[in-house]
Amino acid sequence: MSDMRIGFIGLGALGGAIATRLQSAGHDLHIWGRDARKLTRWRDAGAVLLSSPAELAASCDCVLLCVTDTVAVEQVVLGAQGIASTARSDTVLLDHSTIHPLATRRFAMQLHAACGMQWLDAPVSGGVTGAEQGRLVVMAGGDEAVLDRVRPLLAHYSQRVTLMGGHGAGQATKIANQMMIGGNIAVAAEALNYAANFGVAAARVPEYADDIGVAVLASEI
Repeated sequence: MSDMRIGFIGLGALGGAIATRLQSAGHDLHIWGRDARKLTRWRDAGAVLLSSPAELAASCDCVLLCVTDTVAVEQVVLGAQGIASTARSDTVLLDHSTIHPLATRRFAMQLHAACGMQWLDAPVSGGVTGAEQGRLVVMAGGDEAVLDRVRPLLAHYSQRVTLMGGHGAGQATKIANQMMIGGNIAVAAEALNYAANFGVAAARVPEYADDIGVAVLASEI
């Protein structure tokens, strides 16, 4: 797997942490970004800076994306000088961006029709700290055999990788995960506000719950 030529687009906080893990593991990276000045750190560490997504895709066996949104993914993959214009049929696109599941399905079909490249949607949970520590959780969508090809790569920065279904399933899982997290935060905020209204030192409630256990605390209310 160390012989796999890896491309990376999207070297922001999260993508940059993943790229650093890959370089530390001995992988040579090919990189591209709209602002080459922001890529100096990885170039100085040995990454090859290329002039476009198309040039990058032509040089790589696996291209990782970690860009901002659905529009950015579409531009990088299917736009002018995009990945689809030069990628080979035996290569893999591994998308760590968080985008719409239906857009993912459409992009995967368009990419495969254009050049035969295989798509895996693989949004993550764990944030920058999780990436730095190699403890990301990856929710994947796509073909199992394709995922198995890149599992050794994912192992450098993740602690768990789960295939959730076909194209878009990883993205749908990430959205469901965010819904549950958001719901829990909303419930906690309401509970703390309720306690504060009765004169409780609300900041101490988590400490109290940790001491006696959430189940016991609930039984006392």
